[in-house]
Amino acid sequence: MNEPLTGVVISERYRLTDVLGKGGMGIVYKAEDLRLNNRLCAVKLLQGQTTDPNEAKRFEAELQIISRLRSPHVVQVLDTGYFEGHRLYIVMELLEGLPLSQLLKESGAIPIPRAIQITKGILAGLSEAHEYGIVHRDLKPANIFITRSRAGDEIT
Repeated sequence: MNEPLTGVVISERYRLTDVLGKGGMGIVYKAEDLRLNNRLCAVKLLQGQTTDPNEAKRFEAELQIISRLRSPHVVQVLDTGYFEGHRLYIVMELLEGLPLSQLLKESGAIPIPRAIQITKGILAGLSEAHEYGIVHRDLKPANIFITRSRAGDEIT
């Protein structure tokens, strides 16, 4: 999984166009949904093969719960499946904006009122997830995304 799969079509539906990021769990690609007028989305292709049926069942059960989350502070899961029959992938809405890590790198310290608003958004998303028994195991600035609503309000 070291080489990017740009140009590959997953499940005859998602064309991977660009690498958005890499992490310990896998690679996130920008993709086009070929069934929905090339609508842009994000596809996270998990690293390695899933051969343990119990692990796959746990993962799929968690995805079913995550797909129910409707908070504007949680990325929406749109689809899941297996690439090449054994590598799990997750299709999510494509967010426009920047990770908190990049904001901090570019701007330095965030003014307290804005930091409070960002923290409230993070806590709102975590609260909804916790209501469903989901614990985020990789909460860090790189995994917190700053975006805007259609009205222009900042959302984390």
